[in-house]
Amino acid sequence: MAPRSSSPSRSLGDCELLLELGRGGAGVVRLARKEGKLVAVKTLHAPDCSAKGVDQSLQQSLHEEARLSRFVRHPNVITTTDVFSHGREIVLVMPYVHGATLAALLRACIKRGTTVPVEIAATLVHDVLLGLHAAHIAKDEEGNALELVHRDVSPQNVLVGVDGRARLIDFGIAKARTSADLTLQGELKGKVPYIAPESIGGARVTRLADVWSAAVVLWEALCAKRLFGGKSPVETWSRVLGATVQKPSDVLGRAISLDEVVLRGLSRDVSARFSTALEMANAIAKASRLAPRARVTAWVRWAVGEDLAAREAKVRELTTLSVPPERPARPLVLPLPSRRALLALRLSATIA
Repeated sequence: MAPRSSSPSRSLGDCELLLELGRGGAGVVRLARKEGKLVAVKTLHAPDCSAKGVDQSLQQSLHEEARLSRFVRHPNVITTTDVFSHGREIVLVMPYVHGATLAALLRACIKRGTTVPVEIAATLVHDVLLGLHAAHIAKDEEGNALELVHRDVSPQNVLVGVDGRARLIDFGIAKARTSADLTLQGELKGKVPYIAPESIGGARVTRLADVWSAAVVLWEALCAKRLFGGKSPVETWSRVLGATVQKPSDVLGRAISLDEVVLRGLSRDVSARFSTALEMANAIAKASRLAPRARVTAWVRWAVGEDLAAREAKVRELTTLSVPPERPARPLVLPLPSRRALLALRLSATIA
């Protein structure tokens, strides 16, 4: 799919919009330029807000979550660097990483009738879990535990760069939406399959909910299909709460080493689940080899290489067109000396 250009004259705040990278029920992600650097700009639609603008409680919650997420400094986490409102939209600004979401990569696999290689699936979710652990143990300037929970771990929120590294995005957005008591269009339909059962039951959301969601992502990466599908949110809830989870080996028709890890991560009894994201990451590394970054890079290029190449070409074109050409330097022209100056120069030379 060729990237769609944004209007060359349109901007959001101090971000010059370049390309549309993707869209869903909750908003649009665009590539933009800010202060000479490429950034990713996500606009969240808020259809329930008043004509005067965005609900202030939602915006304040997003600001607070963005502020807190900056304490998470980890190569497997992309944090929001700015939040502001624009009309009926909330705009989030993040560093741009050249790559594709795991959701897009899974779609490419399904289209080709294949699955993610086991070592690569293990590596991607291992990365996600390390990022989650860094967030779960993050502290503020005074050393106080922040107790951050992502709440929205899903293939759509895992970005795999061409450097072979997986990163979590949208940290804290789900919590901010909940805190503001505002449901954004499309949120419920897209996220229920990844919500931990205890969250649906109204219990306090802890980091163990993120462990469950990461296990769902691992199952789907291995099997290249939806684990808890349903024709409606209610049907999906029912499956999350009670459906029997098949071992990935049974789905694939061949033995793989990650069955026990997946099933433990998907335990509905939280006391039987991995107690931390780091514990699950270590279990993955023990059960399966992790793929070298170069192999992940090659796989990403195989899966979505044409789309990435088209995006790269379009970015080069747009960034070249949007930079004004430099004016050629004017040659330095010195005035010719007058006759009197030449005569004085000769006279001084004769006297010397």
